[in-house]
Amino acid sequence: MDEITAQYERKVEEEERLLTRIRTCEAYLMVLLEHTCQKGTQYHIISMEEIFIAVHTVCNNLRNDLLHVQLAKALLSCQMGQREKK
Repeated sequence: MDEITAQYERKVEEEERLLTRIRTCEAYLMVLLEHTCQKGTQYHIISMEEIFIAVHTVCNNLRNDLLHVQLAKALLSCQMGQREKK
């Protein structure tokens, strides 16, 4: 296996890890919202909002990382395709 293919495969693995982490964050956001609907009035609203925003920020950072990985994959795929045409 050549280096470009190896890099591409590493990006595929990294993409899958990021997707799993994003799904986890989204699940936790839903749990926070559900808990807020059930018992939100028992807690300090600003603290709840800060916690929700913190988890949301983690999700957005992971999505940003995912975009970088997907761009790298696309460029590697292009390199592999050009190499096959030669």
